[in-house]
Formats: sequence, C-alpha cells, structure tokens
Amino acid sequence: MCTQTSVGPQNIAGVEAVQRLAHYLVSLAGDDFLTTEQVAEVTRLWGQLDAYDKRRVRYPPRHQARLSLGRFARSKKTTVTPATDSVRR
Repeated sequence: MCTQTSVGPQNIAGVEAVQRLAHYLVSLAGDDFLTTEQVAEVTRLWGQLDAYDKRRVRYPPRHQARLSLGRFARSKKTTVTPATDSVRR
C-alpha cells in the first residue's frame, strides 16, 4: 500500500489539512453565527494543522514615516512663510 502526501508550493507537507480548514471556513461564509458543532469542527480542523501552518504570519510594514515619492509626496520646499502654507494646498 502506497501512501501519498501532497506538498505545497514550498515542498512543505500538510497541505490537505490546510485545504480542509479553508474549504470549511469558506462554507461558513454566509452564516450569521456559528453553532457549537461548527465551532468544534473548526477547532478540530485547526488542531490537525502542522506547527508550520499555525505560525503567526508577519507581513512587511506598508507605511513610511515620511512619504518621499509619488503623487502625494511632500514638496522639496523647506522654508515656511506664514499664511502661505494654506494657499499652497
């Protein structure tokens, strides 16, 4: 008997468990609330995930302290003249 394990795009095993959880969560999308049985099923499916899939996802920050490029970037003018700042906007 041959057992096959499907792997994800990065050759990480356990894709079936992720797909089962994803399909179940998508099936719940139209519900206004969850029943006790549905919560238990989500918990059971989450418990079947590998530790790799349970890790926290960290996305790179998308903000900048100061916008330097683009349409709404600050102007190069650094001097401030009273009462002209509002005219420039």
